[in-house]
Amino acid sequence: MKLTTKQLKQIIREELQNVFDEGLEDVNPDSWFDVYNGCMNNGVPQLGIEANDEDGCMDLAAQVQSGNYDDDTVMAYMDYEYAPKELPTKSSREVEQYIDDLPRKYEKERYMQRQLDRQRERRKERAQAFQRASYNMVSNPWKKRR
Repeated sequence: MKLTTKQLKQIIREELQNVFDEGLEDVNPDSWFDVYNGCMNNGVPQLGIEANDEDGCMDLAAQVQSGNYDDDTVMAYMDYEYAPKELPTKSSREVEQYIDDLPRKYEKERYMQRQLDRQRERRKERAQAFQRASYNMVSNPWKKRR
């Protein structure tokens, strides 16, 4: 079967689109809308986003959903989170409960991170397999395909 350059490009476009679409399965629109709606209702003063600031809230929700934060967001969060603040006093029971809950909290975070790492690795493997297949189609156009 002879493939023209145009047909080959179309095949590659379709396969790339399929690979990109696979990543969309991980998107949970509910979490995106929760962040967006919360931001629209209350704003996020720590990040300089006022209530009803549609662009700022949409940008923040997209960053939270994707896990890719821009420098301004990270720096504003760090300034807020690590700024000196007066802490309310806690009873010894509250402190003990907090310390007891720490291992569970971090184990859950480690579990979620391992899941994300596995998903990234699978996507990377699929992309590499597709890249090898595309290269083989271009470099050996006369070879029979199964």
